[in-house]
Amino acid sequence: MNKNLTLGIDVGGTNTDCVLIDSVTDPDNPKVLSSCKSPTTVDIYSGIKNAITKTLEIISDKDPKFSTDKIKMMSIGTTTFINAIVTRQRLAKVAVLRLCGPATISLLPMTDWPRDLYKKVYGCHYFLSGGFEYDGQEISKFSESEIEKAALEIKERGLTSVAISCVFSPTNPTQEIRAKKIVEKIIPDAIVTMSHQIGLLGFLERENSAIMNASLRPLASKVIEQFSNSAKGFNLKCPIFLTQNDGTLISCKEALKTPVKTFTCGPTNSIRGAQALIGLDQTLEENSEIMIVDIGGSTTDVGLLRKGMVREQALGATISGVKTNFKIPDILSLGLGGGSIITVDENEEIQIGPISVGYELINRAKIFGGDQLTTSDVAVALGLADFGDKEKVSDLSEEFLEKVYQKMKAMIEDTIDRVKLSEKDIPVILCGGGSILVKEGETLRGASKVIRPKNFGVANAVGSAIAQISHDIDCMVKYDPENDEEKWKQKSKDYVVKAGGDPKSIEIVEFETVPVSYLPGSLTRLKIKAMGKLLPTYKFENFENLTKTNVKYDLEKDQSEKGVEDKEVKKWENAKIENKIELGITIDKDGFWVLSEQDVDHIAIGAAVLGAGGGGAPFVNCLRVKSMIRQGKRVRVMDPLAMKDTETALALGGLGAPSVVDEKILSGIENTNVVKTMQKYSKTGKIEYVMPIECGGLNSLEPMIAAANLDIPIIDADFMQRAFPKVQMCSPFFFEDGLKSYPSCMADEKGNVVVYERVMTATLLENLMRDTVMRMFCLAGVGLPPITGKLLKKYAIHNTLTLAKSIGLAIEVAKEKKEDPIQAILDLMIGGEKIFIGKITSVKREIKGGFNIGNVKIVGLDHFKDKICEIEFQNENLIAKIDGKVKITVPDIIELVDTDSAEPIGTELMKYGQRVTVIALPTAPILQTNEAMEFISPKCFGYENLDFVPISKPFTPKGFKEYFKKN
Repeated sequence: MNKNLTLGIDVGGTNTDCVLIDSVTDPDNPKVLSSCKSPTTVDIYSGIKNAITKTLEIISDKDPKFSTDKIKMMSIGTTTFINAIVTRQRLAKVAVLRLCGPATISLLPMTDWPRDLYKKVYGCHYFLSGGFEYDGQEISKFSESEIEKAALEIKERGLTSVAISCVFSPTNPTQEIRAKKIVEKIIPDAIVTMSHQIGLLGFLERENSAIMNASLRPLASKVIEQFSNSAKGFNLKCPIFLTQNDGTLISCKEALKTPVKTFTCGPTNSIRGAQALIGLDQTLEENSEIMIVDIGGSTTDVGLLRKGMVREQALGATISGVKTNFKIPDILSLGLGGGSIITVDENEEIQIGPISVGYELINRAKIFGGDQLTTSDVAVALGLADFGDKEKVSDLSEEFLEKVYQKMKAMIEDTIDRVKLSEKDIPVILCGGGSILVKEGETLRGASKVIRPKNFGVANAVGSAIAQISHDIDCMVKYDPENDEEKWKQKSKDYVVKAGGDPKSIEIVEFETVPVSYLPGSLTRLKIKAMGKLLPTYKFENFENLTKTNVKYDLEKDQSEKGVEDKEVKKWENAKIENKIELGITIDKDGFWVLSEQDVDHIAIGAAVLGAGGGGAPFVNCLRVKSMIRQGKRVRVMDPLAMKDTETALALGGLGAPSVVDEKILSGIENTNVVKTMQKYSKTGKIEYVMPIECGGLNSLEPMIAAANLDIPIIDADFMQRAFPKVQMCSPFFFEDGLKSYPSCMADEKGNVVVYERVMTATLLENLMRDTVMRMFCLAGVGLPPITGKLLKKYAIHNTLTLAKSIGLAIEVAKEKKEDPIQAILDLMIGGEKIFIGKITSVKREIKGGFNIGNVKIVGLDHFKDKICEIEFQNENLIAKIDGKVKITVPDIIELVDTDSAEPIGTELMKYGQRVTVIALPTAPILQTNEAMEFISPKCFGYENLDFVPISKPFTPKGFKEYFKKN
């Protein structure tokens, strides 16, 4: 027996699995020496102890000379930390230090958190000088004195868990490191989390992840200590590792710092374990795809391996209601497992799951004397498994059993089909204890072959045992493909070596370059992942030295009263609870629609749909507006027809690169200064109203910040009814008697303001603004020339905020009723059409003239099977072809939405393997006029031989008083 054995453990919702493997003798085919399943216990640790005990008893029976000295590593996949978040227990209060200068201040930390979790975790927050621009320059000078002052206040509050977030810290972490040292000097027992160690680019999600991590670090110390004590109890002297979300290893030392990285390790462990059990690298070609179907006690998780790597979700995970940017596997789950409950309705229709008896199977299933019919009962009755008492299910007819079996099989086959990236049949591996539900030798639709490896029931624990070391890089850099590619790949490999990886085994498993729009030069977002096997001889720090902690409070007790009372918590407590979907709106005595937080949510959802793939994701702006409402400020919307002809409105928006917008959030100062500056250019000497330039994407909400700050109403109108890439594509510029292209204004968060007093064409204004925004570090507020009520009524597109609200509401209501949210959009926008359903198989992008230009290819599914859809885009989607024939063109709206959730997918987020539905929506009458065609027809985007043919009659949105009833 090899002297370098690994003990792998995976804690599931039903069972805790444990294996002892030899992965050194033949690394590509690890040998399972012993294994067991043990019921998961409420305290988790007892379940782990029982599983290890049984596993060691089995190997000792096989080999009386076995000694635990041969175990050189223990790896654990645990749900402890995510359970703490889900149950809101054993969490520490967190002080948040945000290094941002004047940027991002319009969005308070934890604005998007569920109320109960916020109250458990929020301690206090500070906006401090510092932060970086995309190119590494400081937003404002780092201030040691500000950090010291904040640290002293945190110490006075009695808080020790601190999260530090800095704008663009993944690209430059120096300020976070400096701040950490100052905090630790003033608070010796501080436990500090730096955001660059937790998440990737995307400020809000990374800060959320860092705060969540900080709240868990005291618990991590206790958990690691208990794990190490368990190891000592079995005389194990090996290092302990935990498995991460991507299925790779994290040492105890790192797990103490970053417990959040273990949140979603379970499904990945199963997929990697199944891969190891069949010797994937030897049996399949390098570029092969293989499906893993892991049937557990409650659910079936289906995932895809491509080139030996687990496919990951394009978007970050939402953990217990909080958006994060963790990389997690792209797993599709269905409510089918060994403990799934079977019912028959009044129409004799069989229902399987999603409710499961879980770990109570041995008490509630019929084969164990219970009264609940489960899938395990059917498996035993069919002879697929041999446990419990078969006689107790002898009353089940063969016809009934076959119906249940065929329904289970169909559920699995349908899920396989949804996960596959093409119509080609691919190998399927069955694993998990619940895979007994599938007959031996069974064929499955969509599978070229079905493999059920030996030890299939403990694939998750095997995955934990054979996990590798990895490292991710995500940054924006000046990048020359010819000279820099190998340099960056080697840098990633060096990180893995430093973490304990075997240099000979390290490979680059992900290398993605995304050119960044608007930005000068060759600036590129670079994403790299390197992975390698653990070096057996690598010396890790003794875990006994890692678990020492100065935590002075008991995590088992409620910490909600820790620290002094904070006014921000009061704001949360006073905020209106809006769990129930409100079908109406609030209209005040003056006829204004007063926005609630739920209204803002609905507008953001609808604006994303109207974005036509561009315009930027509205989510962060949605939170900014909700934060203003929560602080007592009001956002009022006015019917455009109620505006006097002589009054003046100012169309506002934000201009910048989406990659910068995601990281350096507008502060609210920008457009507030634009409005103040433009007052003197108004014919009335003041700006009575503001409005969005475009109602597609994030700019639909941007004017609401200035409106709330200045307490002026917003007009329910815009100039595009969607998103367009250029300012000259605003409707009032189409007409000779329309809006002049001057004066206009731009402003940044530092107080810089630029006014264009005389620019002769809107096209020139577009070019000047793009030049200016680059000098403002690719993010600025924008105000177009003031427009009178007379012109606005004639040339603006009315009721577009109401349209966005109604789309968002329709989607949410459909989801609540378990109806099709995509169809709900089409029912609302009469003339819209679902033109394609499929999976993305390729995405090509490049930056030309500051625009994100490219195309996406989609292979058809369902009734679009054997067809191909191609969409070309320039920031927004421009044309859609089906089998080479043009189907839809700009200015009609072409939108890709997630087939399951109806969530819009922007052009920058399109990714290989996404399952999408393509919808086309009609535009307003003014966008289909001859004058408009000079600015927004296909010819304006380079399609000289392509005329615009509308999908249907123009769509005219109704006003809010027609759509909604007064509350």
